[in-house]
Amino acid sequence: MQKWSISKKIYIPLFGSIFIGFILILIFSYSSVKGIEKDVYQSEQESLKVYTKNQLDAQYDIALTNAITIASNYYVMQALIHQDRTIAIKGLKELITLYKEQTTYKAAQIHIHTHDIKSFFKRMDAQQIWRRSLKFSSNHQKS
Repeated sequence: MQKWSISKKIYIPLFGSIFIGFILILIFSYSSVKGIEKDVYQSEQESLKVYTKNQLDAQYDIALTNAITIASNYYVMQALIHQDRTIAIKGLKELITLYKEQTTYKAAQIHIHTHDIKSFFKRMDAQQIWRRSLKFSSNHQKS
């Protein structure tokens, strides 16, 4: 065995412990950053979920309000009673103009159905998804 000088006996353990401490600090820092990153992503995800839910709720409220307005429209009721689409066209033309002028919805889509879910009046682009959703809702209608 070799004899070590006092400086080697002090400096080698000192630098070894500094190196080990530095490695431990790097490991703990890395794991801490990963934990913070995970928390930030999780909180951002939650805030985006809340924002999306609020936006969808607002859209639902607008759609429900519009549906109630159209359903209680005098011309729509008279058109359904007399089975005359021209009455609905006359009455809803003014409503569609108001929607275009007063709201951000420039392409108002109105589709009125009879009680047996037959299309009575349609002012929209042809979209097959509407038909599928109507069939689904009529088959799964609450009694």
